[in-house]
Amino acid sequence: MGLPRRRGQPEVGDSLTRKDLARLPWVTYQRTYDAPAVRQLGMLGIEPRGEVSVDSFQSPPFLVAGTHRIALVQKLLAERLRCVAPVRIIEPPYEAVPVRQALWRHPVHTLDAAHIWLRETAVRVAATFTGQAARPSQHSQAG
Repeated sequence: MGLPRRRGQPEVGDSLTRKDLARLPWVTYQRTYDAPAVRQLGMLGIEPRGEVSVDSFQSPPFLVAGTHRIALVQKLLAERLRCVAPVRIIEPPYEAVPVRQALWRHPVHTLDAAHIWLRETAVRVAATFTGQAARPSQHSQAG
């Protein structure tokens, strides 16, 4: 996770403290209590002071730029958007829980051509982020 912050913000130094997280206004993703990262903050005794709520993970850096707000954003996404959203990325002052993605399906769709394509595409895309070789599906041909 990264914490995009407005560049040149005098009230925040090179790092954020837990007190900063509690006092600064946040851009949050939809219902804050649904996000594992925000639930983790709650377990640390930090309740984000939500000022803006968005329905896209891509929006927070743009709503942080030029303001006193902060946001939790996946680090890779924050780095990719940094060139168009003038923010700096700061590591949180705690060990963030990793974001895990999963693709679930019902076994009845195992041999469905569209589902095979979707699963194989998901594996290829995930491999570009993880650096691991894509594993072909055992059911690459529809039956």
